[in-house]
Amino acid sequence: MSKHIIAFKGKSNVGKTEVITKVRDLLLEESEVEEIKYEKKGKDFIAILIFSGQQIGLISQGDWGEGVRDNFKKIQQEQFCEIIMCATRTRGKTVNVIKEYDPQYKITWLKQIKCEGQKNQEQNNEKMAHKIVDLIKQKLVIPA
Repeated sequence: MSKHIIAFKGKSNVGKTEVITKVRDLLLEESEVEEIKYEKKGKDFIAILIFSGQQIGLISQGDWGEGVRDNFKKIQQEQFCEIIMCATRTRGKTVNVIKEYDPQYKITWLKQIKCEGQKNQEQNNEKMAHKIVDLIKQKLVIPA
């Protein structure tokens, strides 16, 4: 099985953490999902979930390059994850940290946008979370 990174990039304060939190919540609603790690620091977290026998890592902290690197290493040391979903900025150190994992991981880049008005942003965040969950399901080998 190949390894995947879903890198969710966006400027500061555009809802990256909110979307990744919603992704976690949506995955936990699935009957065959078990969370084996959840570590929260401030508003950010790392989590490891088992979905159909395969491990998924979630990293919400994506504003500092060293934070992304440290959380990635932490997940890799503790558990083998087929998919790691993380936040990054749109360019700079956080993006470069993720690029270091190519070609060991296939990287899919998604971009978060800032919407006018809180309601529009919440709707966009909800759609993006569902899109990411669908993408995770596509990348997993789920037995029939």
